[in-house]
Amino acid sequence: WMESAPYIDAPQPNDERERFLTYDEAMRLLGAAHVPHLHTFIALAVWTGARAGALYQLKWEHIDPDELLIYWPAGTLNKRRPRVTAINQPLALALGTAAILRDSEHVISWRGKPIESIKGVYYRAAAKAKLNDVTIHDLRRTAASWVLMNGGSFDDAAALLEDDVRTVQKRYARFNVAYMRGIGDRIAR
Repeated sequence: WMESAPYIDAPQPNDERERFLTYDEAMRLLGAAHVPHLHTFIALAVWTGARAGALYQLKWEHIDPDELLIYWPAGTLNKRRPRVTAINQPLALALGTAAILRDSEHVISWRGKPIESIKGVYYRAAAKAKLNDVTIHDLRRTAASWVLMNGGSFDDAAALLEDDVRTVQKRYARFNVAYMRGIGDRIAR
């Protein structure tokens, strides 16, 4: 038995990761994804901002090809409520190809079975695309960053990520150039 509890240093907080993909990097990663389920996964992650767990659970019945909407099933997102995401043109093309090749009720599947983790094939494709520092979660950051860099609001990015506006503003403010210029202009006046 010990006479007193030993002192243990608390771990230092990690620097918050800020990596996102440029459009060129995302296209290289998609080009390196030579298996259909990985290509579909990357396209969905980049153009919806959904977490990997939600993508693994996504079924074809949740996709409305006529209205170009994804109705995420309840329980797959962090807020535990369903949401709807619009399907843009690049995602529609990726999903159209995936629909032709589909072999399961799950959108992300391999040989008729749903996928539980795509890490191995993802990191091989990332290495092939010379993107060794890109994690799967960076695809989610990419979606939010692109919304803001293309003139979207913090509300837009928060709605896409199913996150609160304050969190999105804290993490992604630097990508909204108009917002940052406004702050600079208010200091000067």
